[in-house]
Amino acid sequence: MRLAVRVRKPYWCAAPMVRVNGRAEVAVVKANGYLEVDRTWQNGDRVEVDLPMKFHAEPLPGNHEAQAMMYGPLVLAGKMGRDGLTEEMQYGPTGPAHSGHFTDATMPVIDEARNGAWVEKADEPLRFKTAGQRTAMELEPLYRVMDERYTIYWKVNRG
Repeated sequence: MRLAVRVRKPYWCAAPMVRVNGRAEVAVVKANGYLEVDRTWQNGDRVEVDLPMKFHAEPLPGNHEAQAMMYGPLVLAGKMGRDGLTEEMQYGPTGPAHSGHFTDATMPVIDEARNGAWVEKADEPLRFKTAGQRTAMELEPLYRVMDERYTIYWKVNRG
């Protein structure tokens, strides 16, 4: 039976790969944001879709001088530690005071040529660290960071 199968292509994935029964298949990216494989299908056909993740930046709405670092769909948080945080500050109504300042680390504008040059992978999956910054900082997906200070938006170094 001939049928067009469509799979959503996330905005963050530049080079998706589609395989049918282990072989690369031509998938056309449609204007509506879907990958489309139009072919004659057989019972038992198996479709695999790879969506490789890479570093990219998302600007703070209304302030392009601050950007969040992302790895694929994951927002990365810079871990700033627990020093001085009491249990009440972590869980109570008087959370840690926000100084209103950016972290010491600055993030260069991310472009294809420098894709994530200020961040490198650490030894564990989905763990990263800053590179070439005044202060080294660990980064990991925001959903993993709890009970400590963290930063999401980084000041952009346009120099």
